[in-house]
Amino acid sequence: VLIGYDDARESVYYGFPSDDMTAAWESFTAFNGSGPKVEWRIETNGDIAIPFAAIHRRSVSDPEDEKKTTDVLLVAKVAQPEEHQGCTVGLVLATSNPQANDQARKLADDKAKTFVCGKDKREVIGDVPPFGRVDN
Repeated sequence: VLIGYDDARESVYYGFPSDDMTAAWESFTAFNGSGPKVEWRIETNGDIAIPFAAIHRRSVSDPEDEKKTTDVLLVAKVAQPEEHQGCTVGLVLATSNPQANDQARKLADDKAKTFVCGKDKREVIGDVPPFGRVDN
């Protein structure tokens, strides 16, 4: 897990980056931070366990009310050693959403393995704060 930080905003990359370490910057436009736990979605093949997706809670500040935050579950494709393609597959509103964890798991299991970073459109469930990607 690689965390990039700039102006109170985080971009998190899961997996193996390219050799020059230039992963895309993906973050919410408002101030935000990542939670302390990552849920890994894992596929097993015999004795080998390979993480293919990560689910990570992000807390996003409200630019109009500094005391208010919105929690979002970020679903990411985990970059594999041979491909180096990791990115955000989807965003699930977690605040006031009791189904958020199940929705994020379903999204990860259904989309992460075949998602094409930089091409496929990420899925958004709920009214999440603005989020963007900048390719380096």
